[in-house]
Amino acid sequence: MFSPDDIDQYVRELYDPLTGIPGPGLFLDRVQQGMHVAQREELSMGLLLVDIDYGAGGPPPIEHRKELLQQVAGRLVDELRVSDSVGRLDVDRFGILLPHAYAEGMPGLVSRITLQLEAPYQLEGAAVTIRARIGSTIRLDGESDSFSLIHRTQADLEGRWTAERQALEDAAKAAPAAQVEPDPPAPQAEPDPPAPQAEPAQAAPAAAPLPTWPTEPAIETVAAVPPPPPASAGSTGAPAPPPPAHPPASAPIAGSAPPAPAAPSGPPPPVPGSPAASGAPAPLATEDPGDATAAA
Repeated sequence: MFSPDDIDQYVRELYDPLTGIPGPGLFLDRVQQGMHVAQREELSMGLLLVDIDYGAGGPPPIEHRKELLQQVAGRLVDELRVSDSVGRLDVDRFGILLPHAYAEGMPGLVSRITLQLEAPYQLEGAAVTIRARIGSTIRLDGESDSFSLIHRTQADLEGRWTAERQALEDAAKAAPAAQVEPDPPAPQAEPDPPAPQAEPAQAAPAAAPLPTWPTEPAIETVAAVPPPPPASAGSTGAPAPPPPAHPPASAPIAGSAPPAPAAPSGPPPPVPGSPAASGAPAPLATEDPGDATAAA
């Protein structure tokens, strides 16, 4: 008797744990059983191998890759009939068993599956696209070996890879020969004429000499000569003249108050009966009166 754990382990070995579709062992067993039925009943049968190509960018991160493979398996199951069988044979390879398939309808089925698989996938809000390459074959009359059928299908898939690679290389080689003639060079713009050079600045005319006016002769200043000392009483000669009167005041400025009258200068007028009134010289103020009496 099998225990529930044994049954679970058996199921895990038969079915792919990521996608839930048959794994390599179960799928190959179904291919072998289909070959026996087709040979016994003389029926046709087809086989497809699908490879997933992620392009030049390579496969996405592991978490996104798992989700992508789950979506690929779901699209394959939705596209096939109930009698068909799909299994995951390798990391990025799937197998499809097609009972009662004929060569006439195989190209259309391959094109329809290719379009379905290459439609964009939504992974965490980002659109991701892949390439799907499919190899196909039909069971030959009298063929009973399932491995022979698988090998011919794999050869067709590799031939598609080789043909696509060769087409890319041929396109790359033919690219230089199919290049469009280069456009004529654009006319070069004529260089701008040189800017006119500024004429050299002319020297400013020399300023006319200012007229010279005849200068007035310098007024020679004569130093004031002090008056001679007064003659003594015993000296002969004329009496000393009286000191000069106070110099005249300057003319009053217009609009100013008239100057105050100058105080009288010089000796007071002679008193009648005095020696000065009779014409005799008056004694000097610096002489001693006793000396004058002695001289008289």
